[in-house]
Amino acid sequence: MAMKPSSHRMSTLTAEETFGLQHESAGRIDRLRLDSGAWISTNRDFVLLLILFFTFRLMSLAFTSQEGYLSDSRAHDFWFYRDFAELSLHGYYPFVQYWLEYPPLFAWVVIGIYNLSLLIPAFRDSLFPFYFALGGFLLLAETGSFVLIYLIASRLHGPTGGMRVAYMYAGLFLPVYVLVGWFDSLPLFFMLLALYALIRERPVLSAAAVGIGFMTKIIPGILVVVAVRSFARWRYRLLYPLVAATTAGLIALPFIFLNARMLWASFHATMARSSWETIWAVLENYYEFGAVAPLAERFWPESAEWQSHPPTLPWFWINLAFAISFLIIYALRLNWRGPKALVASTAFAVSFLFIASKGYSPQFVVYWLPFVFFLLPSAWGLVLALIYSAANLLEYPVYALVFPEEHWVLWLTTIVRTTLFVVLAVEALGQLSDPLDALLTRIKRRALRPATIGLVLVLVITGGALAQRFFERSEFFLLSHFIKPISAPGQATVVSTRELFYYVHPYLRGFSDFYVVDDDWASRQDEVVDQLEQFLRDRPQVWLVMEPYRPDDGRNGFLQQLLRRQGTESTNRLFDRFQLVGFVPPEKAIPLGKAWKTIGADFADQLRLESYQASADSVMPGQPIRLALRWRALQQMPQDYTVFVHLRNQAYSIWGQQDKLLTNVATPTSKWKSGDTVDDIYDLLVLPGTPPGRYQLSVGVYVLKTGKRLPVAAGPKDGPDWVTFQDITIEKGPYVGELRFQHQRALNFDNRIRLLGYEVNQWLMPGETVNATLFWRSSQRIPEDYVISMQLLDRDKRVITSVEGQPADGTYPTSRWSRGEIVRDQYHLLVGNDTPPGDYQVIFRVLDGPDGSPLGLIGNTTAQFDGWASMGWVRILDRSESETTTR
Repeated sequence: MAMKPSSHRMSTLTAEETFGLQHESAGRIDRLRLDSGAWISTNRDFVLLLILFFTFRLMSLAFTSQEGYLSDSRAHDFWFYRDFAELSLHGYYPFVQYWLEYPPLFAWVVIGIYNLSLLIPAFRDSLFPFYFALGGFLLLAETGSFVLIYLIASRLHGPTGGMRVAYMYAGLFLPVYVLVGWFDSLPLFFMLLALYALIRERPVLSAAAVGIGFMTKIIPGILVVVAVRSFARWRYRLLYPLVAATTAGLIALPFIFLNARMLWASFHATMARSSWETIWAVLENYYEFGAVAPLAERFWPESAEWQSHPPTLPWFWINLAFAISFLIIYALRLNWRGPKALVASTAFAVSFLFIASKGYSPQFVVYWLPFVFFLLPSAWGLVLALIYSAANLLEYPVYALVFPEEHWVLWLTTIVRTTLFVVLAVEALGQLSDPLDALLTRIKRRALRPATIGLVLVLVITGGALAQRFFERSEFFLLSHFIKPISAPGQATVVSTRELFYYVHPYLRGFSDFYVVDDDWASRQDEVVDQLEQFLRDRPQVWLVMEPYRPDDGRNGFLQQLLRRQGTESTNRLFDRFQLVGFVPPEKAIPLGKAWKTIGADFADQLRLESYQASADSVMPGQPIRLALRWRALQQMPQDYTVFVHLRNQAYSIWGQQDKLLTNVATPTSKWKSGDTVDDIYDLLVLPGTPPGRYQLSVGVYVLKTGKRLPVAAGPKDGPDWVTFQDITIEKGPYVGELRFQHQRALNFDNRIRLLGYEVNQWLMPGETVNATLFWRSSQRIPEDYVISMQLLDRDKRVITSVEGQPADGTYPTSRWSRGEIVRDQYHLLVGNDTPPGDYQVIFRVLDGPDGSPLGLIGNTTAQFDGWASMGWVRILDRSESETTTR
């Protein structure tokens, strides 16, 4: 097709004109090179700092883990980014088939980077290719933000002041911490770009940057308010939000056409979320973290209504009050124009937003810290930044990952953080008003030293309190809590591995001598035997601490066999991280210093329990009761017998138990002679969480292979085959150790009572009992006596059996619980003899009194109707399955 000559301008250019255009273009490139070279030469110190800034963060991405030793690497958000990116492999894309909690721009950047990362082979960690690729992209944004921070600060304070702000910001830890865990470096870049463009009087570029930033994360949108207030002409006041909205709209347009409901769900979820990690959240008695509906549920837009807890504050009036306050300040005749005013008004807007916001996340730190140094490039600004950093790190990861039950820590951090937001907001207003600025200057001059001293005192006091709690909440605190009440001067502890020694030593230091088994023990067993025999000579008792889950190299069996020569085995208990075995020599067997109390109970005319001693009449949960039982053989016994000691409450339910083979040192009962008298030691642990109250100790004898008990033939008896012999008081004790359960499951019932976990037997026969143990923590003082209702359902949801009652068989109602107390609670569902084999579900709920309504479950989307929660499934076996399971 022929084309008119005038339709293409280049076709009419002469050679001279073409050369002229090329020469002009080359001249622009040369000028750009000259300008760049001149800028680098003028800002050489900053360029050197920029290189260090970039390489430090690049190496941090490559060689560090975000949580370090505090947690596994799954705590940061890169795992979640990969989770939703993986859905693209199945044809599911964000804002097309499902929604996310932030606007779509970043989500689709993640999709692209994820597909690029699939070209990189994984090395050691499957996440690393994606993590490093996305982290490298965010590092570019982080570096751009750093350049903008320097440029903005230089506009405000000159080159020297700009350099000071740059190195103060570069020396902060938190921006690095955010870079390796979250994506907020990207929206921060657009926010600072928009601010710098405003300072340079480039409103269209600024508005476009706001639109892009808003579609990355909502926070940069606050620049619209700042910009509109700074313009003198209405033309720009209208043009700026129009350009920002148009930019955001162009990005949103494809998603509006593809699935507008998903885009709306994202923004609606942001507005509908309940409070988290703010002063408002703790006022609503919510001490956990911000959450939205699980990813699997976001394929339905209705899930945007999901809340982690119901609001209890009058949010309409609170939001209205903040809106009116902002408008009043917005209408004041202050100095709103000029670079200094633009930065100060943005600092005020960001601080005001965080004060009024229902939620706060640790990564938000990057939006606030630059403005501290913009407004206060001095020692005062450094003090504010350090206080803020300390509070932020104390909240996350310290509170979140190490001390989630210490709610006072969240109170402290939210109060400190909110105070800092108020301080910077007032400082920003001061820089917009000369009279207020003069007053603030005098206050700052006087407050700097007290603020610094206060920071140090708060850090020392808080650190000391948390160090003590860290010591007490370790699993190994249970070790010292067990041993100390029954320790003896000169006792010894044998530790099975060198690594285990570093966990054990801090808790037994000062009241035990240690022997640590080296890794080369197998090649020099005779030497180890000689060393141990010499080390253990004349010891009143010996403790053996082992790693139960370490690959077996024979050392645990070797050590137990060797130490049994030292005396009777008083305890052999498996804790979560260690196994503890105690040995007491025969001649040291009765160190209790108590008078013998007569029992005189005969078991099947074969054994007589003559008398006993108990180490104490009261004990705390997590501590043992040491018992010395004196046995006499009434005749030659045909079998080896095992003794059980039970801890029973007033309802005769068993709340603690120790079973051990009855021996004379290492000699079982089948080898005793008639008339032999043996003193045996038992260390019965009162399990952590056991409700306080009056209990009784009972004892019985049985054959281990058959489970058959010997009847009580003569003497006192409370049952056909057991004897009660001692009353024990369980006192209300402090929180003990990090409790581990068969099933860790956090359930929040109306912010009043929380389930930490539960234990349930998985297999049983018809006619047997489903034994369920619940572990509760009270979130507050409870005035009511709650009732726990539990049911066993078949697959058709029919009730097979049920039980209902107050905790601890009614002996420890919730009205007696202290705030934060952990309570162990037991229930027993008796299964009928005619119940058919199969899988059955155990469900439970909490009632506000016998005839009360069920408490609601907060933040749990797997809960069933009417407050019921599931404890999983149990299997009732037939005889053939039982035999197979036993084998």
